[in-house]
This record gives sequence, structure tokens and C-alpha cells, in this order.
Amino acid sequence: MLPDQQSQSTDPIFTASLEPIRQPRKPQILLPLMVLALLLLTAIVLLQPTISVPSAATEAAQNRVARFTPLSSMVGIEMNATLSPYGDYVLYSNSVDLNSDYKLVLQNLRTMESRVIKLTNSVAVGGIVWLANQSGFYYQLIERNKVCEIRRIDLNPNNMQVVADTLLSKCGLGGYATQLQLAPDQQTLFYSSWQASTGNTVIVSHQLETGNVEQLTVPPTTSFGDYQLTLSNDGRQLAFLRDVARNKADVWLMDLETRSVRMISKSTYLFPSSIRWSEDQQDLLLDGSDAGIVAVGVAGGEQRSLVQLSQPVADVSAELNGRYLVTVGEFWQSDVIRVNNALVNPQASSDVVAERFGPDAVFVA
Repeated sequence: MLPDQQSQSTDPIFTASLEPIRQPRKPQILLPLMVLALLLLTAIVLLQPTISVPSAATEAAQNRVARFTPLSSMVGIEMNATLSPYGDYVLYSNSVDLNSDYKLVLQNLRTMESRVIKLTNSVAVGGIVWLANQSGFYYQLIERNKVCEIRRIDLNPNNMQVVADTLLSKCGLGGYATQLQLAPDQQTLFYSSWQASTGNTVIVSHQLETGNVEQLTVPPTTSFGDYQLTLSNDGRQLAFLRDVARNKADVWLMDLETRSVRMISKSTYLFPSSIRWSEDQQDLLLDGSDAGIVAVGVAGGEQRSLVQLSQPVADVSAELNGRYLVTVGEFWQSDVIRVNNALVNPQASSDVVAERFGPDAVFVA
């Protein structure tokens, strides 16, 4: 991990990010990569242990290789990083392992000090979107089939302490974590929500003043649904990821004025966990795992590897002045699951009989 010494910036996120990590990281455990658990009897879970800002410095005209600087170094896993509007804070969630409490962490990028502003009991925190004036943010609490809430935290601008934590609405219990997006007028919230009637996830708009929730997308019944989204800077276009037969995801675009949708590109990567607009609004940025950061052209749908890293990438959170806030690294959880043979025992069963954490290995349980 080598900090980029070739370009300096006055932006707090970049000057502060040159601080070295104080302690070596230990691989820990994160949330399951959502749809893989649905596909495999032996569920393999990709985990991401650190939030970093890679530079876009190029070593070749094509297939650029970036160096990255770690920002976080807490015990456990950091994920769902979101940069504040003024660029001086980053919010992210942290958990030691799948069975522990989740923390919502606020980190000052000028001083690199961090503190926990919310603690939950085994309920994941994510989907964070800041208010434009940095006085608070919306977020999601989710534990599949148990809890799904859209909430708002208000902050004291003088010390960034929590003033209020308010429940906004409930979301579908059968879904997974979603990215929240806020319209430029701050009046409409967009997110994905599970629909029990169709058995998949759809994109909805939530009018904050009236509380009205409207379904925007209609994925095919063979699809898991539309599961991640990103709003353009002008608030006119909504890009989202749509599952295809539960083994890949395509990139779609909706015109919010006409509600027309079109597929931009067929994904060649297995379930990107995030989608973001590029800084110039010409591309959509996806995490391509081993491929690094992948750019999809909005106009023509062409795909290209934008930046390569020395570790797999997940959750591209922001781009600013040619640098990217991303989550990098990996760790694996393997579960052995007992499934009844329907020919001799029709009773449904999917009991986990053994768990193993760490790199790939062969084991007997």
C-alpha cells in the first residue's frame, strides 16, 4: 500500500488520506455478497476489510494501475463509506464479524479522528446519503426478514453530535441493503424495496413531505429485482442495476420526467455491489472485483477498466478530482448447508451445519 506522492490536493480527503495506517490490518468478516447466498448450497461470501482512496495516476495509457491510501483502520470490517458534501467527513459502518454489533462511524478527514455515533444489535447499517448542508443524513437499518427501516439522523453542526434519530418508513423485509439517493431539492428519496407480492425488489421514490411512496421500476418475475441505484447530479436520470436470472446484473437508465427506461449495458461482471455516476456524468462506475473500477459509458454502453488495484474492489462510493473513495480487499466465509433429498424427505431444510472463515480451503464437517 503506497500513498500517491505524485499529486497533492487541498481537498481534506486527499491531504488527510496521506496519513499512514498505525497498525497492521487483520482480515475479518463482512456481510454476504447478496445473491451468491441464493445461488450456492455452499455459500461463499466476499468480504471487504478496508476503505481507501486510490489515485488515478497512470503507469500506462491503457489499463491504469492505481496506488491507494487506507483511510480506516478499525478492528473488523469497514463498509458503505459515504463522503460528506463538504469533503471533510466520511461515514461508514463497522462490524467485527457477522454475529457482532454494527457501528456507524463518523471520521474527520482533517484530523483522522473517528467516533461511533450509532450502535445496533446485529442489524446492518448502510445506504447512507447526506443532506446537502451536511446537517444530517438518511440511512437504512436492515436484517433480512426481520428489520428494514429508512431513518434520518440530524447532527449538531458545531460538534457533529447526534441530535435526533427518526424513523422515516419501513421497507420490505425480504430485501437486502440498498443505496439511498436524495433529489437535488431534498424533497424526494430513492431506494430499492422488497415487494412481497412479486417476490423481488423494485426502485421506489419517497416524497418526504407527504410520505407517499411510488414504485418506479417493474423488473421481470424471473429476476431478483433492481437492487442498487444512483441519481445524476441534476436529478433527472436514475441509473440502476437489474439482476438477470439471478446470475448477473445489467445496467439500466430511467428518465425520471418521462419514466422511460432503457438498458445501457449487459454486465460482464457477477453482481456489482455498487453503481455511481462519474464526476463528469459521462460514465457509470461499477466495482468489478478483480477488474478494479469499471466505467460504463452512458451514451453507448461501452465498458472499460478504469483503474486497476492490487486488491479486489467493492463499493465505489465517490469520485473527486480523479480520485475514488472505494472499499478494497477480500475475505471469505464458507458455510456447509444440509439440504434434504426431496425424493425421500420432502420437508424443506437448509440448516447450516458448519461455518469456516478465512481464505479458500478444503475441510470436512
